[in-house]
Amino acid sequence: RADVAGANAGSVDVLFWDGDAPSRWALENLRRDGSTAVVLLTTFDAKTRLLSGKDDEVATIAERAPSMGGDIVGVLGVPLQAGRSYEEQVQQGLRLILKGIGVRQLCFGEAQSEQVRLRLMEFMKVGS
Repeated sequence: RADVAGANAGSVDVLFWDGDAPSRWALENLRRDGSTAVVLLTTFDAKTRLLSGKDDEVATIAERAPSMGGDIVGVLGVPLQAGRSYEEQVQQGLRLILKGIGVRQLCFGEAQSEQVRLRLMEFMKVGS
């Protein structure tokens, strides 16, 4: 579910988030660049509810988000399921945001492969 109530005046920056140093660094860069509305997008295992490659539950990010600053206007957790591609599942999550308010840009703090980044960026250009 995309909860972006604080960003209804326009579009948001979507930051792929896992809570590690590269994600925090990307958030700081967004802030330095003047971003005022950020949605944290994180992926997690649909069965265990654990963040991909971590021991933290997805609920942890949602619980921490309010204390991270007023520019964090929402958290979108994308459950990953076997049998579907990562990109397809993330695109489905991005569609929720696109329907509601719009995405200004995708920002990557996680260790996304360059190929995945390019496919997601292409998806955003098409907007479907």
